[in-house]
Amino acid sequence: MLPPQAHSGIERKMARTTALTPREITDQELAQRENKANTVHAVAMATANFTKLTGKALPATAEDLRDYLLSAVNAGYALATITTRMALLTTWHDEYLSNHGLDRENNPGRHPSVVKRLRAVRRTIAAPQDQAEPLYFEQLEACIAALDQRITDAPALYKDERQQRAAQLTAIRDKAMFLIGFWFGLRSDSLVSLTTKNVKVKAAKTGNQLRIYLPETKATDEFERTLDALDYLCPIPALLDWLNASQPQPDDPLFVGVTRWGKINTSPIHVDSVIPMMRKVLDLAGLDSRPFTTHSLRRGASIWADSMGASTRDRMDWFGWKDPTSALKYVDAKPSLPTLLQTKERPVQQALSVLRAHLLSNQSHGTLSEAFTAKAMEMLAQVEQASAKPALPNRKP
Repeated sequence: MLPPQAHSGIERKMARTTALTPREITDQELAQRENKANTVHAVAMATANFTKLTGKALPATAEDLRDYLLSAVNAGYALATITTRMALLTTWHDEYLSNHGLDRENNPGRHPSVVKRLRAVRRTIAAPQDQAEPLYFEQLEACIAALDQRITDAPALYKDERQQRAAQLTAIRDKAMFLIGFWFGLRSDSLVSLTTKNVKVKAAKTGNQLRIYLPETKATDEFERTLDALDYLCPIPALLDWLNASQPQPDDPLFVGVTRWGKINTSPIHVDSVIPMMRKVLDLAGLDSRPFTTHSLRRGASIWADSMGASTRDRMDWFGWKDPTSALKYVDAKPSLPTLLQTKERPVQQALSVLRAHLLSNQSHGTLSEAFTAKAMEMLAQVEQASAKPALPNRKP
């Protein structure tokens, strides 16, 4: 049995460690967060688009949605856009029916006539979906090298010290953004939503570790990853350089703008500004920036992981995909089956061609006799015949 003084010590320790910090959160604030901000915004955009194209307000009838689909097709929208907005309109009607105590089976978005119309739209305008150009590892390397060079050259490029500081701060920030966006596969909306408290660098046995936490992302309800220090193109020193330069508070946005005079803004970078910023870096590195988007970082990292032998499950776990189909879209296209099968024959064919050219060259220079060359050519022909695939048998009628 513990002595009385031990009990009192334990009680005092428990009191210190279990003390709760009260919060002041209203029911309305929690209600606003019941749905993801991205989802709320997307639904609002879909309902506004419905009204714009049809001139009608929600709730809609099945006939209204059929008219909307026709209008969207004629307006030139892509199939992916139409499909996504129809799903959002269906979600809106589910919530509307639920709030009014109505049966969700009456949702006009699931009416057979609307489903048939959507299938007709797919048959009419379906086309291969464009993907972002991946930013390959070598291109990332070129971007980081260009940013490092800009940090070094800024004093020689600008006479005004404020402009020098602006150029250096911008390069330090962009370097951290590129490396974090690449290695963690973050989308632009996730990058700009990071706050200082969302990132933490801590010491471990193997070196520093970078932990990133986001309450939600586009694909997941919660995103938490820990990256061990890398030997090359590591984001940890780049992040520390930016934190030392910007000196943010815990609740401050991590990536903020820099004015032309070297002043650091307090508001986060707007999501629509990320692609132009990224393309400036690509231009600085001497790359054609036009094909790239912020998804290029995510796709490039996935392709790199695939090339290094990561499994589909590994990539799903790290990048946050919920199904293998999504993960497979973020790898380089595999050779077609006929190309793959032909490739297996090329080493032998190429070796025989090289040997034949070598024999003829030596004969012309007098190194080999005509008799020897003729015999060697005969043997080569026999090897080619033996290595040739037999013809497929004729099928019986």
